[in-house]
Amino acid sequence: MKTRHGFVSNSSSTSFVLYIPKNFDPNSEEMVCAINEKIDDHSSQELESSEITDINLGIRLVLQKLIDEKSLSYEDCNEDENLNCSSYEIIQELLENNVVAELETESDRDQLIVIDNDKLMELQK
Repeated sequence: MKTRHGFVSNSSSTSFVLYIPKNFDPNSEEMVCAINEKIDDHSSQELESSEITDINLGIRLVLQKLIDEKSLSYEDCNEDENLNCSSYEIIQELLENNVVAELETESDRDQLIVIDNDKLMELQK
């Protein structure tokens, strides 16, 4: 397993292992503001306030899904009607400092995988 920091890969089939602290809250004011900044950075057009709110909510719901289910794929992001096409990239940017490892896979499906603290400690040994 390669240990990496950030989303850097030359492979089209890469999964990134993330450590997300237990106190991580996708609905915190800090996260809402960070998501809004990313939405603004990735918008190709001026968005209405209600559109930004909907996209932000969609991203926070997907982040919560990542925490609850311990994994997320690009396809998971496209299933939510409130998310724009760059939602997966926004989530990657928001969590890039949480990457602890990169795994090359045989499928064409990129994934984000959450690792708990105990497993993280095992990796660091």
